[in-house]
Formats: sequence, C-alpha cells, structure tokens
Amino acid sequence: MKVSVALCTYNGERFIAEQLRSIRDQTRVPDEVVIRDDGSTDRTLHIVDAFARDFPGTVDVAVNPSRLGVTANFQAALSATTGDVILLSDQDDVWFPDRVDRAERTFKEDPELLLLFADARLVDASGRPLGSTLLKALGVTPDERSRILSDRAFEVLAKRSMALGAATCLRRTVLGDALPIPPSWMHDEWVALIASARGRVACVDEPVIDYRQHDANVVGRPPMSLRELYASVFAPRRDFRIDMVERVASLGARLQTMSAPREHLALCAEKLQHVRIRGSLPPLRPMRVVPILREAWTGRYRRYSTGWRAILVDLFGPIATR
Repeated sequence: MKVSVALCTYNGERFIAEQLRSIRDQTRVPDEVVIRDDGSTDRTLHIVDAFARDFPGTVDVAVNPSRLGVTANFQAALSATTGDVILLSDQDDVWFPDRVDRAERTFKEDPELLLLFADARLVDASGRPLGSTLLKALGVTPDERSRILSDRAFEVLAKRSMALGAATCLRRTVLGDALPIPPSWMHDEWVALIASARGRVACVDEPVIDYRQHDANVVGRPPMSLRELYASVFAPRRDFRIDMVERVASLGARLQTMSAPREHLALCAEKLQHVRIRGSLPPLRPMRVVPILREAWTGRYRRYSTGWRAILVDLFGPIATR
C-alpha cells in the first residue's frame, strides 16, 4: 500500500521544521510527501528544501504562482498525490511516531473503510499539553461516536464538522467524488462529508498528533465563556446564514452527481430547507419570532444546527449582508 502525505504551507517557518521531522521519523515512513506552498515570503521553502534532500521517499514541492487560500491549496496538493492512502498534514503540528503505521494497518484490515479521522492532543505554541483533546473540546458526544461506528457518519457530519484535516487520512478513491472542492467549503469538512456519503467512515478516539494552538490558529479551542458566547451572538459579521445556503446547496448538487443514497439526498434537502429559512429571516427582530418558533417546532434546529444556541443567534443577533 503506497502512502502519501498532502502538506500545505504558507509562511510556516516558526513550526514547519518540527512537523517535517515528525513525518520523517515515522515508524513507517510515508512513500511520498506532496507539498504545495501558497507563496511564502519567509524561510519556509528553505526548510522544506532541506527536508527534501534528506527524506528517503519522494518529495514533490511546488509553489503556487498566486495565492490560492487554504481550500484550493489543499485541493492542489491532493490532486498531485499518487498514494493509495493519503494523510493530510498542516504545517504547525507534530505527528505521533506511529501515525502512518496505524493508518495503513487500519485501511488494510478494513477494505471498505474510506476515511479515518482521529483525535488530537491540544498543545500550546511551545508544544506543552493543554490538558484536553480536540474531540473533547468540540464536545463530541457518545451518541455521535456511536452513529459514526454504525455507518451513520453522514448524518453526524452533515450537522457539524468534527473531522480535523490534520488528523484525517483517506483512500485515494474518495478524490473521484470529492474533487473539485467547492470554494465555500473547508477541505477537511468537505472530504469527510463526501466520504461518509459514499461509504464507511471511522473515528479513532485516541490522539495521533499534537494539534498546536497559537495566535493564528483558533480551531479546536476550549468551550466559549459566557462573555465570548454573548459576543458571538451579538457581534456584527457577514451573514453566515447565506454562506450556509451556498454550502448545503453545493453539497446537494455533488450528492446528485455521485448518485448518493436516497436517505442522504433527503437529509441534505431537508437541511437546505432549514438553512434557507434561517437565511431569509427579516432584519427586524420581532418579525423573526414566528418563523424561528415554527422552525424550532420541526426539530430542525436540533438536527441540523446547534439547537438553542442557533435559535439565540437567529433571534437576537444581527442580520447582516455580504
């Protein structure tokens, strides 16, 4: 089984050397590392070049002629891989020594498995453990884990993202349906959803990487305080509800092209109806009460959004435009 790594970089000189070293020092060294740089202006490429000279496998490095952004850059890296199994990598984390070995063994033992995501230990900028893991910080419930294990991952991941790209690996066959990635999606959310719509997805409760939290990285942070929750509800922002409509619509269109199961199409259609209602709420708060209560009565806030928190956002938060 040929194993590839898809790694994206951008001005990562602060941490990239440690990450590359953890990839090189795996108990099962990857066969190929594909690196796509999004126009770094620091020493990132010098560090990458030094890694490429010493790495025992193939290293494919390219610099984008213009900035692509995270999603398109990962799409470029994924498209260039040639392995049977592909491990995604950020530039600022550290892999546990057996990450590749564990991934390869899992895919060999389960020929039907399409995508595997794992937990990650949260560490600070210096690499010191913060006493928590990503799945714990995200509040992943036993029910969600159980549904993933019982081949109901699509309904879990269609509600919210929990498959961190930096701790995700997938079979190459997923790319046929996953690429191209719609620009409104993050690459890891999209790939996990498409894989779960096609077949089996699994979750490993044990961390396989140190997921570094620093000033440019807020994903996987601990739960919000009351003050932060208040700010998230009332702070003006571009209206994310419109973005949700675009995202769910693009997912539905892709599911149609890949002849996804009927139940997945129905779930996506119902979620699209939900986000369209949220995206069309009137600017005046008193006029939102009836459509919000009607939507809450259907149970869709609970099934497809964050429940009471989403209701509070829709009821009291600003309705912004692009």
